[in-house]
Amino acid sequence: MTRLAGTPISGLQASSETLLALATGLARFGPAEGSNDWLVPFAWLCTEVAAYIATPMSNGLRIEPLASFLDRMRADVVRIGANAVLGPLPSVPDALTPPISLQPWTGEIIDVEVIRTAPHAAGLLFTGSEGANLLIANDPLGPGVVLTSESVEIAELLTDGERVELADYLRRAVTR
Repeated sequence: MTRLAGTPISGLQASSETLLALATGLARFGPAEGSNDWLVPFAWLCTEVAAYIATPMSNGLRIEPLASFLDRMRADVVRIGANAVLGPLPSVPDALTPPISLQPWTGEIIDVEVIRTAPHAAGLLFTGSEGANLLIANDPLGPGVVLTSESVEIAELLTDGERVELADYLRRAVTR
């Protein structure tokens, strides 16, 4: 994988506040309940004070606070429901709670990189002080989120592509 200093990587949709909160305080993570551990419809990333949802996009990954995710879903239900021909759409819950099955992040986060693993796949790679890693990215082959802490799987995904330190990514995003 090519390490690029300050080169923008498109395909990651997340505010700088969200990225900084996760980079400095990731506490728990995991797939949507009922999903396998590798390819999931969405993933939870939580700090001690906030929950974030990672969802796939056709050209990358979106990470947003839980409240923003729910607001976006409600707006989509209204927008799509106005044109629904098969009947009413399901409602969006007023609140969601992260499942108790989320895995704890152990140790201190020592590095976060923004990655692009394919033309339409982007995400984050967290590296921890105790050798822990976590990769979260959209699946370039379909609608799903890749979520793994397995070093062999991470190495395979990072074989070709590019990555940039989060600080450089944020610096470039602010100056664009």
